[in-house]
Amino acid sequence: QRFIAPIPEPSSFDPEEAKTWEVGIKSSWLDNTLRLNAAAYYTDYEDIQIIVRQGFAPLTFNAGEAEIQGFEIETTWVPTSAWIIQAGVGYIDAEYDQLDESVQTVGITESHDLPQTPEWSANAGIAYTAQWGNWSITPRADWAYTDDVYNNAVNTPQLLQESYSLYNAALTVESDDGTWQFMLAGRNLGDETILVAGSSGYITASGYTAANYAREREWSFSAKYSF
Repeated sequence: QRFIAPIPEPSSFDPEEAKTWEVGIKSSWLDNTLRLNAAAYYTDYEDIQIIVRQGFAPLTFNAGEAEIQGFEIETTWVPTSAWIIQAGVGYIDAEYDQLDESVQTVGITESHDLPQTPEWSANAGIAYTAQWGNWSITPRADWAYTDDVYNNAVNTPQLLQESYSLYNAALTVESDDGTWQFMLAGRNLGDETILVAGSSGYITASGYTAANYAREREWSFSAKYSF
């Protein structure tokens, strides 16, 4: 048996419309050992859709007009056959231009951040492959940065994930014929508490907030045999 919180009538909303312009470049340098790609974009939203909870019920609203613009840069460098180095950075400027009255009544203003839209993000990774007899050994390390981000449309303070860095690493051992592969991997090595989704509403006078978190630090080992 399931309980569904009643609402006066099913909510209705219009389709979301978006016009996007993008310009980019893909390039190779240093005898194709260095790849550099970049892109810039601009998106104009009309009737942008957001989800706001009223009681237990998630309702979709057309918030109004919004603009999202930004850029992405990524690079991969292979200085030798053993090394691979990767990096990237992204920037997003997202803001509401004009809000409908329907969302202003639930507390959203033009100064609110769009949900799940960090201003800055970045990543880097490095791997080295060494030969040991008939086996290759590849250690790899990765880093990713995410700026402050709200996890709901009304910007509930308890659902703000502050900026954080995520560190992952792996050690892969593989036979030259591809028959065997062993991997030891670690994720979220800094054991960061990372809020990835959430909701809030008012089913009592004090209201409620629910949050979902990413996995804490974890280790894994895998073995694969191909035939």
